[in-house]
Amino acid sequence: MDTAVVEALTVAGDVDATYIFVTVVDTGVTLSGWVATTEEIARASVICAAIAGVAGVTNRLQIG
Repeated sequence: MDTAVVEALTVAGDVDATYIFVTVVDTGVTLSGWVATTEEIARASVICAAIAGVAGVTNRLQIG
C-alpha cells in the first residue's frame, strides 16, 4: 500500500511530494516531512484517505 500512497501523492498536481515521507502500518498511513502550504497539508490527507485499503491517516506534515 505504501507504493500506492507515494504514487498518488507524486502524481497529484497540487501537492509537492518531494519531502513527504510515508509510513504504512496495517491499514494506517502516517505522513511526515515538509510542504510549502497548509493547503498541501490538507490535500495530502485527502489523497491518502481516498486510496483503497487506507483506514486512517495521521498527518504530521509541517510547513518548511
